[in-house]
Amino acid sequence: MTDTVFVNGTTLTDSDWFNDVNRLHYTIFGDPADDAAARTGIGLGTAAVKNVGTSGDTVPVCNAANTWASAQTFTVPPVFTDATGTRSAMSAASTSVSNTFEGAQQTMRLTDDGVLGPILVLQLLTTTPAANDIIGILDFTAKDSAGNTQDYADIRCQILDPTSTSEDSNISFSTTVAGTRTSRFLIFSGLSASNAAGSDMGSGTGNFTAVYDDGAGPLTDYVFDWHLLGGTVPEDKENWKAQAFDPKLLDIDNFVSRWTDRRALPAMPLRKEWEERRLGIGELVQRLWETVEVQAVHIEKLNQRLKVLE
Repeated sequence: MTDTVFVNGTTLTDSDWFNDVNRLHYTIFGDPADDAAARTGIGLGTAAVKNVGTSGDTVPVCNAANTWASAQTFTVPPVFTDATGTRSAMSAASTSVSNTFEGAQQTMRLTDDGVLGPILVLQLLTTTPAANDIIGILDFTAKDSAGNTQDYADIRCQILDPTSTSEDSNISFSTTVAGTRTSRFLIFSGLSASNAAGSDMGSGTGNFTAVYDDGAGPLTDYVFDWHLLGGTVPEDKENWKAQAFDPKLLDIDNFVSRWTDRRALPAMPLRKEWEERRLGIGELVQRLWETVEVQAVHIEKLNQRLKVLE
């Protein structure tokens, strides 16, 4: 059976038909011998010559786990959801993976009604864990005035003992002072300053090189200044403890009447005051120290009286 094609009442021969179709193909799709031109003609991009796959120089598929060989940059906050559509997660098996998130704020959001919110996991998957291994670091960086990238602070977790059932670790907090980043505090079983002698002193303890309260250290030599010099020295001009000290306490009769009337040492709070405001350790040490020095002055005065009697 032979089909006959008529155009405006004229019968087209096979040759006419082929030529017209070929011209139409050129007009729409370009030269069929030029692959790139042909793809452009039908609206195909470079993905048309790529195979699909999960790694390498392929077009990634969305229903399989893909491996990325280079850093990926997200210009908007990415959202990662699991099969239920309710949990966000991101992980990287390779230490060479780097993810860049642009924007001032990144949010991890959990939309289900459970009692547990999003969890950020920093996992070191080494098969040979050892003491002093760093599990993960939260690094805080920014530019300095010369445009250099500066590490300003970090929080890091370190393995102290990887032995199964008796594992130990600590967390350190570092800050930058005068251009050098140094560990400042450690949390192990207790809390300690990184440069404190003895470091960790056990559960529930704190170990520091000095204790200050409201900016004032536990130095109370203003008591002796009042006794020996008759007043405070210029160095204590900004020391509110020194300025608040009552020199009448250096009179033993006044001192005794104060504590007998109050039923508390003059420098210490009354029971009601203690219940309303518990003292910080720095202030408590300073008040006790002040009391001891006042008593030392009284001992010296009583000693002088005894010598006269002798």
